[in-house]
Amino acid sequence: FAKGIERRVGNGVETFFWSDPWLGGIPLSVRYRHLFDLSLNKSSTVAVMSDLGWGVGGAAWSWRCQLWA
Repeated sequence: FAKGIERRVGNGVETFFWSDPWLGGIPLSVRYRHLFDLSLNKSSTVAVMSDLGWGVGGAAWSWRCQLWA
């Protein structure tokens, strides 16, 4: 996933995680529609997601239901 991201976000305050274009100019909300539908952080910026925590169990990854791998 990380290898496919091509975008300079700076401090992330003006870059929206789900709605700005990332992979091949396509927003993550389109490319990963099912995850976007389940996300509770649909309008968060990269800065907010980072502050919430990217790691496993981090609050950035808040879902409407339990996800199973």
